[in-house]
Amino acid sequence: MRRSSVTGQECAHGHVATDTFVARDPFEGFQIRLTAHTRDHDVWPDVRLVAALASACIGPGSSSEAAAPPGVARRPVELAVPPLSQRRHTGTFVHWDGGGGSWCSPTATTMLLRYWGRSPDAAETTWVGHHHDPEVVHAVRSVFDDAYGGAGNWAFNVAYAAERGLRGYVTRLRGLDEAEQFLRAGVPLAVSVRFTPEDLPGAVYSTAGHLVTVIGLTAAGDVVCNDPGSRGEPDDAAVRIVFPRAAFEQAWSAGSRGIAYVIHPPGWALPPVLTPEPNWG
Repeated sequence: MRRSSVTGQECAHGHVATDTFVARDPFEGFQIRLTAHTRDHDVWPDVRLVAALASACIGPGSSSEAAAPPGVARRPVELAVPPLSQRRHTGTFVHWDGGGGSWCSPTATTMLLRYWGRSPDAAETTWVGHHHDPEVVHAVRSVFDDAYGGAGNWAFNVAYAAERGLRGYVTRLRGLDEAEQFLRAGVPLAVSVRFTPEDLPGAVYSTAGHLVTVIGLTAAGDVVCNDPGSRGEPDDAAVRIVFPRAAFEQAWSAGSRGIAYVIHPPGWALPPVLTPEPNWG
């Protein structure tokens, strides 16, 4: 069975843009209805989580605690997230949105699965036919959205992580201060950004929408990332990069107003929510 969103969903109150309902006017509440379909009436889907995010698109950049003041060191943190480059798959499996050049989201998701020890094993990926990080191709097949024509459907990516035994959902964080709480709890994030080399020092290409994994912070508060774009090189060794904090936060705000994939094992201790409007749990 191939995954697909449904095009043309529209009503008087708004429309669906692939994986997001865009309301025409402000609303005060919503209801979720889950309909299960199965070919075998003796076996029903195992539903462990239904999640939804409502947002007025207030994202990073509003934090009152940006970079640490000059001369004041932060306590650095960096999680051991294995680096994976989408560029290693350029020109392969081109029927999935042209191949690896467009596979940032499933590559970032696969990094998180590897970190948690839940990526596919060799027996599951033999169909790929090569040994260059075949888990990435496995993820692409699992999350590719036929209607959208790409592997970047946010909901499909976190659902794939849930299939692998993890708990996953999409949320919007208010900035790097909130992301730092996850890092210190041992939870790396995949976030959606947009940048040019002029906007984001250290970047060597431009993107209108891109997923990177945030894996740490330096003592100066700058952001340690595993960028699946790997500086345009087909090399896992080129994936890790440090971006200036303020510029990265702006790229995150410009790209998605703070969208992040939160993926972790069930029961993992998350940081406490300290705001009156919780955005994780």
